[in-house]
Amino acid sequence: VTYIRICAIETEGIFRRSPPAHMIKEVQNKVNKGQEVDFKDLVDPHLAAVILKTFLRELAEPLLTFDLYDSIIDVDEAQLKNKLFLVKRLILDDLPAENYDVLNYLVAFLTEVAADSH
Repeated sequence: VTYIRICAIETEGIFRRSPPAHMIKEVQNKVNKGQEVDFKDLVDPHLAAVILKTFLRELAEPLLTFDLYDSIIDVDEAQLKNKLFLVKRLILDDLPAENYDVLNYLVAFLTEVAADSH
């Protein structure tokens, strides 16, 4: 996130484009082995975004947990006037604190990305 914020936030399609698969695999292997990856040394700024998306996709438990699945579906099916209340309750009352912190950070970051998009 720090690399994207500082060095690649203005890169067109930062979360839409993908570098070659071999580059992704190489970086993922380093990350999975606990090795440090300096994205500044890599050629493609989209690589950091792909690694972030992959990390979030492969979490054992999603940020909006499995236990909240039915509540999330209920929000989707609720009348428009009730949705805001249900989403607030879901996020503020039912989401584990750690998940809330990560979600809050991620939404703030993606808001920055959207503000800088072309």
